[in-house]
Amino acid sequence: MPEDQDTVFCEDVIYSEDYRDYIKEYFQDFSSIIRTYQPVCIEAVGGRYAVMHLAGETSMQTILEDYNISMIPALYGLLDTAGLEDTGILYMHRNPYLNLRGSGVMIGIIDTGIDYTHPAFVYEDRSTKIYAIWDQTVREGQKPEGFLYGTEYTEEQINQALASEEKLAVIPSVDENGHGTFLAGVAAGRVAETEAFSGAAPNASLCVVKLKPCKQYLRQFYGLMTGVPAYQENDIMAGISYCVGKARQAEMPLIILLGVGTSSGGHTGQSYLSQMVNDVSGFSGVCVVTAAGNEANTRHHFAGILPQGQDRAEAEIRVDEKEKSFSLELWAQYPDIYNIGIESPAGERIDRVTPAGGKSQTIRLIFDQTEIFVYNQQVESQSGQQVIFLRFRAPTAGIWKVYIYGAAAVNRRFHIWLPMQQFISEGTYFLRSDPDVTLSDAACADDGISVGAFNNVNNSLYAASGRGFTVDSRIKPDLVAPGVNLSGPVPGGRYGIRTGTSVSAALAAGAAAMLMEWGLLKGNDLQLNSHKMIKYLTLGAMRSEDMVYPDKAWGYGRLNLLKTFHELVTGRR
Repeated sequence: MPEDQDTVFCEDVIYSEDYRDYIKEYFQDFSSIIRTYQPVCIEAVGGRYAVMHLAGETSMQTILEDYNISMIPALYGLLDTAGLEDTGILYMHRNPYLNLRGSGVMIGIIDTGIDYTHPAFVYEDRSTKIYAIWDQTVREGQKPEGFLYGTEYTEEQINQALASEEKLAVIPSVDENGHGTFLAGVAAGRVAETEAFSGAAPNASLCVVKLKPCKQYLRQFYGLMTGVPAYQENDIMAGISYCVGKARQAEMPLIILLGVGTSSGGHTGQSYLSQMVNDVSGFSGVCVVTAAGNEANTRHHFAGILPQGQDRAEAEIRVDEKEKSFSLELWAQYPDIYNIGIESPAGERIDRVTPAGGKSQTIRLIFDQTEIFVYNQQVESQSGQQVIFLRFRAPTAGIWKVYIYGAAAVNRRFHIWLPMQQFISEGTYFLRSDPDVTLSDAACADDGISVGAFNNVNNSLYAASGRGFTVDSRIKPDLVAPGVNLSGPVPGGRYGIRTGTSVSAALAAGAAAMLMEWGLLKGNDLQLNSHKMIKYLTLGAMRSEDMVYPDKAWGYGRLNLLKTFHELVTGRR
């Protein structure tokens, strides 16, 4: 970051609703960004990305016409709804020759925070298994080195808090939601025999990032429902950078768990967050595990095909009467170019809305009293795809029709996504939906381990588990892990049950920590990273004889760490 920046002022800017946040790649230094955009503050995230903070108008039209849509932080939500034995993990705990429990490995949890007082994270001597916490929501304490906001709590400070009768007076960081606490426990919680519970890697250390809530202007921009937790892409990227730094400081291998997701983006693994996942996954000793998302059965994806000899397709959306505002995104592969038309439930029709590339148009319907914002970017900078962004304000309940015109189409295929289920009313969906290509956008990153969920009681797929493949036909998810009715810690010293792909990803993150312990710390593979981890875990995945793999829902099969080690050992003979 520039040396002459006022860090106190910039901290205020980061939290203020009067400033907008944008992500931008940079080369060598910030000079060209500063000349072009004149941000009031700028900060580095990793060695390749900058987050700019700008003052000024925050209307949708201004945001999109002045900046590339990829620069606007996507909003991420939580990926859950409300057995270790089957994955071979317990065998690794008990085997006297392997005895793998994640010892010496750090797991980074970038989520809603953690209840650091929970017994799942405290040893018998009342010391913590948490190496550090960066709470992005707390402003009163010491900021992490290299970051402009939030408060860092070290292992020493957490131990001081645990020894105090007024723990929260020493460290006021709490997990109000419980999602982060649960995932941290599934991945690395200590054994609780009275609860018949153990985390997958109970000896692993934890590095925790509590994400700050998104700014209100982004909530309005995407048309989010009020009250639902939502987090900015740039804050997640900063969390990844923080965890990488802490692992280097501790000289530990690192597993990063992303249990948050979004339906925004082109689903080609080329968003800024996805690229950062690829960047850090190339480091020896670093692995990123992403949840596939829970969108397969929500009817939020429309796969469009223009029939030969026709230049128009139609997508119908049922809009719930409770829906106050929502957005959708159409993405099309180069060199196809599309235009759209819109018909309301009352029959009011707007043909061929054609804002020029990089421009927007606001349509106000007469009979329905609905305002529709349309933005068209013919070549999105990160993926090269065309993207058309629509936002409906005060939409009339009923069936809306979106007409897609493609006179110049070559591939004749496109995709439309509604927001993820937490961001939109349950009764708003496509009438002719497609469950495929419903992965969270970050789960499309090439080098992250993308994990879906199945029910290990009956070996059935979790119906909501995000399905592949990616838009550019890469194999994702990589595999599935148990994610239905798993037990884990919840704030207040209790244990509870959760379901979702974030839970299955947490279990896989623990398995990855054990594999990292075997490879790097026990000297069996000193170059182990995400690339190799994907190969090892998919090599040992359990596959059914009546299925063809890779599968769009199951990937390469069910996680089984015992089989992975069996294949590694027999493969060496």
